[in-house]
Amino acid sequence: MTWFSNDLTQRTGAPPAIYNPSAYAFVEQWTQHIVYQGFGNGAGDGHVHELWWDDHWHHNDLTAQAGATPIDGVPSGYVYPDEPGGWTQHVVYQGIRSGGGPDGAVHEIWWDADDKHHHQLTDGSPPLVDTPFGYAFERGQHVVFRADRTLRYLDFEEDFGWTESDLTPYMAGTLPAMPPTAYGFTSQQTHHVLYAGSDGHVHELWKGPSGGFHHHDLTLATGSTVRATGRPVGFANDPGSGQVVSFAASDGHLHQFVWDGTWHEHDLTATVGGVPPSGSATPTGYLYPAEGTLHVNYIGVDSHIHEYWQDNAGWHPSDLTTRTGVLVGRSDPAAYVMPDGTQHVVFVDDNRHIIELYWLP
Repeated sequence: MTWFSNDLTQRTGAPPAIYNPSAYAFVEQWTQHIVYQGFGNGAGDGHVHELWWDDHWHHNDLTAQAGATPIDGVPSGYVYPDEPGGWTQHVVYQGIRSGGGPDGAVHEIWWDADDKHHHQLTDGSPPLVDTPFGYAFERGQHVVFRADRTLRYLDFEEDFGWTESDLTPYMAGTLPAMPPTAYGFTSQQTHHVLYAGSDGHVHELWKGPSGGFHHHDLTLATGSTVRATGRPVGFANDPGSGQVVSFAASDGHLHQFVWDGTWHEHDLTATVGGVPPSGSATPTGYLYPAEGTLHVNYIGVDSHIHEYWQDNAGWHPSDLTTRTGVLVGRSDPAAYVMPDGTQHVVFVDDNRHIIELYWLP
């Protein structure tokens, strides 16, 4: 039961990376997938690259294979349970205009067992500001993004295709200061969209089976006195009854807002110890079902990849960079769990290589 490392760039011969990777487990096929924008000639190469594992690692240039519009920024990948019983994989991102610069539109590369495809999901009006976030939940696909000083929501259902909603009426006058993230809470059948507001508060838009979003200021609800300096990221403790929202805060600590029937705050850095997060860090978190433990990963002020993990005895800190002897990082981590009980944390190291840290039970 320990952590190991794997240099996937070296192993696959894939291009180096710029910015953060996105990663997910395709549980139904027992495969792993990492998507990122490549790096070349001192800048991003405009291509979405995929590293994927079945019994060994492979590289795909998704942009070339799908004939897709080049990427500006960071991709977001997920698996969707496509009707009537198949599965498709999806990457959403902002594109680049033919003359250069972001095109303000949400693009999608998606693929099944047969082929890869490209779709432009929005027309760029209002223009996408930065990074869209995609996820699958409740047999639908969902993409949330920042545009025109507010948030927009794309929703895909088999009978209706893609529809776009303006979330302004639900936001109670708040403005997003950073790209949003989102997650689904299976136990409650609820969607949760998170964003750091221009007031520094962590805000939530949530909706249940009856539809319609509701606004909730988590900073006010918890009585917190700190402000978010990085994107808040959440996940649900399913099949339990908990939600965890983690973020880098203005006091230099990693904070959590935790829901167990009501929302309350937990300052992990102050109460557990460990290295503080980078000021603009975007953490990632997950439930490890085999042991019922919770995990939050982040890049620290020392550029190491760190973990807080919780068992029945409470939260514990761990320096994964020191434990595995890898180079320091230059990106936020992404993480996922495989059905064989292995845990995986991926990031871009100082050489711009995609590094996988994996834990064997």
